Amino acid sequence: MSHLDGSYGVDVSGTAGMGTFTHGKLIECDDVYTRMEEFCHRVWYDKRLGLNYVQPALVPAVTQGGFELRRMPEDTFAWLRDWYVCVRDPHYHC
Repeated sequence: MSHLDGSYGVDVSGTAGMGTFTHGKLIECDDVYTRMEEFCHRVWYDKRLGLNYVQPALVPAVTQGGFELRRMPEDTFAWLRDWYVCVRDPHYHC
């Protein structure tokens, strides 16, 4: 049975609960360092999750249609291709 604290039927009496970011271990009430670490990770995770929903509404689109496929200029592609082949193939003379 799943509990709200994620204990899954484990006896959590005398503990601060089951840690999500501390590899699912029980956190003792007097283990202030681990409780703070768990709290910080939870806040950072929730903030990052929230930004996934908020940021697209706040950041203006760069182009009218979103991402667009464009051809790279031939001279740029040539030096990029030469660099790639040079790095990838040790026998290729640069």
